[in-house]
Amino acid sequence: MPLLLSPALPIFAQRFPNIEIEIAVDDHFVDVTGEGFDAGLRYSGTIPEDMIAMPLTSPLQWIAVGSPDYFARHGRPVVPEDLNRHRAFCNRVFQAGYQEYRW
Repeated sequence: MPLLLSPALPIFAQRFPNIEIEIAVDDHFVDVTGEGFDAGLRYSGTIPEDMIAMPLTSPLQWIAVGSPDYFARHGRPVVPEDLNRHRAFCNRVFQAGYQEYRW
């Protein structure tokens, strides 16, 4: 959340000083309006088709990282497909059942 909100919150607070902001952070998908929220943040691949969405930031680039020791034992990936044979911690998202977030 800090990655996305840190640049935007000071500007928002300056432009709209009388608006109170309450932030709730949860790893589970919730019905944003059903739970009483005015807005929600999600990764672009996890937005329901009936939801109105707009980008908050320019596109983000994610990287896969590993320690030198890990690569010494398992080899260094050269092309993205090489990651399929490596162990990784992957995010799972809930959207019609849990599924891995595609990297």
